Amino acid sequence: MRRALAGGPVDGALVRLMHPKGVVARRPLATPIWIAANGARAAALAREIGDGLVCAGMVPAGARDAAFLTMGTVLRDGETLASPAVLERIGPAIAVVWHGTYEAAGAGVDQLPGGKGWREEVERFPARSRHLHVHEGHLVELTDRDRRHLAPELAGVTFSGTAEQLRERAAQLAAQGVGEIVYWPIGPDQALELERMAAVGIG
Repeated sequence: MRRALAGGPVDGALVRLMHPKGVVARRPLATPIWIAANGARAAALAREIGDGLVCAGMVPAGARDAAFLTMGTVLRDGETLASPAVLERIGPAIAVVWHGTYEAAGAGVDQLPGGKGWREEVERFPARSRHLHVHEGHLVELTDRDRRHLAPELAGVTFSGTAEQLRERAAQLAAQGVGEIVYWPIGPDQALELERMAAVGIG
């Protein structure tokens, strides 16, 4: 990737960036390359060959100035993580926990709240095309199947809470080696979610 960004061909499978002048930034490009990794070995490799580490869900031991990818919402007055409006805003981030767990552990998803019922519905589809249904709406919207099994207990995996709670969580992440929070807004009004999260004043 670095060779390609520098403007030259890349050995192995011979490739190069072929955009004509004026279409993309002029090369050479000294773009930092951040590598997404969660496990300890992958995180170590990312530190060895990359310019930064991106993690999600958990922070690998020994992380330094990592970027933490997360989704969530700032609670309004009177809301809890189980409030219907909150679940509408963060529901896709809850459902993706089932998606990933099912891909990695199959029936292991049954150990998660709502997971068994969700799995049983997904497994009604033929094995050949099941993966298409597992990831339907992935991080964008809830399917009817997701809604039937949506578990407020899983809302804690998202970056959601009051402004004060989110500032506390950000401080905890910093203590684990996170230098940047990469916030991915979801829900029906993403612009508003961005504005409210920015107002928390974490960065």
